Amino acid sequence: MQASRVSYWNVDSHLLMYPLALLVMLICAFGFFKIMRILKKGRPAGHFKALIKNRLRELLRGALLQERILEEPFPALIHFFIFWGFIALYIGTCLEAIHANWGIKILEGSFYLVFSLTLDLAGLFAMAAISLAMFRRYILRPKRLENKSDDFITLILIFMILLTGFIVEGFRMAVTELPVHPSWAVWSPVGLAFANFYRHLSFSLPLQQELHWYFWWFHMALAFAFIAYIPYSKLKHIFTSSANIALQEFNRKGSLPDEDLENSESFGITNIEDTNWKGLLELYACTECGRCQDRCPAFATGKPLNPKKIITQMRGNLEDKKNHLLGLKKDEYSKFLIGDFIKEDELWACTTCGACQEHCPVFIEHVKHIVGMRRSLVLMDSKFPNELKNMFKGMEVNGNPWAVGVEKRTEWMKDLELKTFSEGAKAEYLLWVGCAGSIDSRALSVTNALIKVLKAAKVDFAVLAGEERCCGEAAKRLGNEYLYQTLADANIEIFKKYGIKKIITPCPHCFNTFKNEYPSRGYEVEVRHHTEILDELLQKGALKVSKGIDTRMAYHDSCYLGRHNGIYGQPRKILETIPQARLTEAGRKKSESFCCGAGGGRMWMEEKLGTRINHARTRELLDTKADIIATACPYCLTMFTDGVKDIDAESKVQVKDIAEIIANAL
Repeated sequence: MQASRVSYWNVDSHLLMYPLALLVMLICAFGFFKIMRILKKGRPAGHFKALIKNRLRELLRGALLQERILEEPFPALIHFFIFWGFIALYIGTCLEAIHANWGIKILEGSFYLVFSLTLDLAGLFAMAAISLAMFRRYILRPKRLENKSDDFITLILIFMILLTGFIVEGFRMAVTELPVHPSWAVWSPVGLAFANFYRHLSFSLPLQQELHWYFWWFHMALAFAFIAYIPYSKLKHIFTSSANIALQEFNRKGSLPDEDLENSESFGITNIEDTNWKGLLELYACTECGRCQDRCPAFATGKPLNPKKIITQMRGNLEDKKNHLLGLKKDEYSKFLIGDFIKEDELWACTTCGACQEHCPVFIEHVKHIVGMRRSLVLMDSKFPNELKNMFKGMEVNGNPWAVGVEKRTEWMKDLELKTFSEGAKAEYLLWVGCAGSIDSRALSVTNALIKVLKAAKVDFAVLAGEERCCGEAAKRLGNEYLYQTLADANIEIFKKYGIKKIITPCPHCFNTFKNEYPSRGYEVEVRHHTEILDELLQKGALKVSKGIDTRMAYHDSCYLGRHNGIYGQPRKILETIPQARLTEAGRKKSESFCCGAGGGRMWMEEKLGTRINHARTRELLDTKADIIATACPYCLTMFTDGVKDIDAESKVQVKDIAEIIANAL
């Protein structure tokens, strides 16, 4: 006789389950239908250019294999076993229904025994994982987790579904398997343990049948409650997170969407419905895991910004306003997204470093929401920190945030004998010096060093001299989209005028803007950061480093070079070519690197709250015991130079750009 089980043993009324299941599915579907109606209230989001196969690949990697979740072992283990335990049990339930109702006898023989063992272990591991989740959430209490009633209900509900399933299995096995086929029973070890427990209690057959019937329906009621509860609870993320992962934008990683200044009546995110539907989906996709909070440099140093709360507060506004959006309430909605739900100080604290979204397991793009609200403040209300007034004016009038006149901006060129495009020069590369590289006294030495190195390698380059203006990056990230587009379009005209196809720049912010932002304005150009070109020159022997530097160097990953553009290896390879030099790493490096504090326009704003971000990062780099802090960004160079000075560490360490280090080693 083949191993098998008695389907729906002791439950003659099991057919009632199917109309109840239909009702529950309708309740669940109605919940998601309401969510879909709310999403449709958002602005259009046209980003479906990616192939379906790419979206399916990301769905597999992000939702099923849970790549980003697995970055943190302990919570990853918990989530993995709960998720896959439930998936296994769901598949098992479907197979049982097919076996019992469709006449397809698949749960027989060896397959049935393996099937039973798999489901028992899946349920057992899921229960253990839920217990660990309860321990972590309510005993360990990580600061990033907020315990809400929804979290408790969800965990208890899942645990009780699993527990009652084993209770029911134990009663069935105690009557139908253990007395007759004990060899089958060992393939269901958890159910066997319950069955033996009942035998130990000497339950009579009628009592076991009666308890089995009650627990079977209780188990079914819990399962139906779970399904119905999904769209009205945190459990909705099972579907919304998966959808957000699959529908992620495959555009340029370091870019922000342009604002349609000509055809829009309002700009940025003033009201929650000003977010596009994909942005609204992100609000429902958030699981409140707090990984973004843990990585945020502003939050870590005592600023009011918490990227997790930006998303949950926006969702709070959406939930509060949804009946007005759906036309169920006719009175005027009186609350404001910025003011009642999100404070202005939260928005201005962001450095746009991207650490939050780099580690978000469901691919939420916090920076776009924050910059969208900044745009509303700047373009709609003319509200921004006072220190930005002169910065914006300087960019508008003089083409740079320092408000330095054109004649002074070209003083760095004296006696360098550089080719300029305005004088008819032809060159393979435009050397885009950038505002800092042509104005800031500390960054000027980087410019001179880079020119020395490029000349030594016989790179064919020219400069724009007095025609160079700010790329507009800081204006864009501060929400002044009008100023950004004005500067960008002017630069593009100059690039077209001289037929510029290749650019070298020492500034990651300019690099990111040319590479990832300008294409949306109709101009694509090959952009090389100076670490990329220096690495290439060293690799092919066009640049030779012969002078040793006996020192320890710690390299800091710039946010806009690293996280936003994935350039991690080239700067390190450059430093490793220097004889006698020893490269040491900070505890947080590469994608985990901690921001210097200057991005997102923070370079031009006072840091009045909490610990200064550059001080926090400077101390981390000092902990490496390095003699030189190596950078590849003029903002980082300034922030660490100031940081070293502020904490009286000038005698311990020097701050140098990689171009300066290489120039000294020639």
